[in-house]
Amino acid sequence: SGGVDSSAVALVLKALHPTQHFIFVHSDTGVETLGTSEALANLELALEEKIFRIKGKKGLFDVIKDFGSFLPSARARYCTRISKILPFQAFMADRFSPSDRIVSYVGIRADESHRKAATHSDGTTNFFPLQSLQMGKREVMRLLDITIGIPSFYRDRSRSGCSVCCFARRSELIGQWR
Repeated sequence: SGGVDSSAVALVLKALHPTQHFIFVHSDTGVETLGTSEALANLELALEEKIFRIKGKKGLFDVIKDFGSFLPSARARYCTRISKILPFQAFMADRFSPSDRIVSYVGIRADESHRKAATHSDGTTNFFPLQSLQMGKREVMRLLDITIGIPSFYRDRSRSGCSVCCFARRSELIGQWR
């Protein structure tokens, strides 16, 4: 996503497996938080690897319009599936055959074990390095602080990603509007 947890996963993978080739992908919703491009550029420099920036066929607002202007919510979170997961799966399908083994490294922290990652119908396996290493938010923020720096958007927001995220705090959405 370009957020702190995903960035920490990328940095950890590169540090633990410096000779392993990874494909780093950012799925852009079309309404990303201001500062996301800067954070991705800083991460690319630290990784010395390209981050592929992909987008779905439609931006988030067009997706919402297709859903009859029914807004995404915690109970109906179609936005992530359509704007991030499906474009990622299409990107991978263009590069790999169905018989290839693909592992997706997901940025869910040890203190978020209640969260679930997307399941993949194409056989892709999810792995959670931050959980395996017992890294919580404090450890993630410390890692970023001493490597690439904490992204600028975390001064005003509690999370990254879409600028109109249904999980954003009311004050954060008002700040985006202003």
